[in-house]
Amino acid sequence: MTDVRQPAVAGEFYRGDPAALKEQIEACFTNEHGPGTVPETEAKRESDPRSGESRSPQERLLGLVVPHAGYPYSGPIAAHSYAALARSWTPETAVVLGPNHRQVGAEIALPSHDAWETPLGTLPVDDRLRDELLGTAEAIRIDDRAHGAEHAVEVQLPFLQQLEATSRILPVSVATRERSRCESLGEAIARAIDAIGRDAVVIASTDLTHYEPPEAATAADEPVLDLLADLDPVGLLDHVERTAHTMCGPGATAATLSAGSRLGAESGTVYAYATSADTATTGGRTVGYAAAGIDGGDA
Repeated sequence: MTDVRQPAVAGEFYRGDPAALKEQIEACFTNEHGPGTVPETEAKRESDPRSGESRSPQERLLGLVVPHAGYPYSGPIAAHSYAALARSWTPETAVVLGPNHRQVGAEIALPSHDAWETPLGTLPVDDRLRDELLGTAEAIRIDDRAHGAEHAVEVQLPFLQQLEATSRILPVSVATRERSRCESLGEAIARAIDAIGRDAVVIASTDLTHYEPPEAATAADEPVLDLLADLDPVGLLDHVERTAHTMCGPGATAATLSAGSRLGAESGTVYAYATSADTATTGGRTVGYAAAGIDGGDA
């Protein structure tokens, strides 16, 4: 019997009805803070020779940084990253790393499930890549407790499904921010991808500064944006520790930057930044959101 992880935050972070969810995702792209247009799916590009969208091998992305709040708050910013991926390529697998907000389960946890479900259907877990990754580092464990109620990975999946951006996923829960562990995790992911010849994109799910006035949040996040563009995982973790920065996924983000570098990334690009005061007029206590890409050069 197939073991499918059921959605934990459908109807809360994003709409639970499939048709309404599709409309909500489209609205993220067309929102004034979004990229402006809804990307075409690969099927649409292949079936319509008049399609205005094209891809360039120089634009192949190895990774993304994407926020994970409720769609009314961070969805328009997340849409920038997914629009960039849609313009770039369609990887076989999306390795999605997110923080373990509740600190439940293993420090670095993969799920045992065969697939994850959202209102838009199911996405198979890449069991071959999971098995390869499990064999590379003792700290990586199978532990469904880390994924049970966690939203950070789940909220990325409807975007991937709607854009037909991948055929498989590998969720990774990261509870650590220790430098060597995060770097080792990123390197292990890259080695596993290379070992089985998998075409994959590595995605970090994280929000930035939490619960500060908009001006303070923006000022605090500017150095983080620079570190994302520099692909500097150690610098990121050092900055978070030194300044007590409140981004919730520093470990997942550092591991993603490390994986991107190991896979041959040449640079990072920040696509968009906003706070919840911009996207949802939340007032004085805001959260910062960034969309960024890890550029891989020639495909």
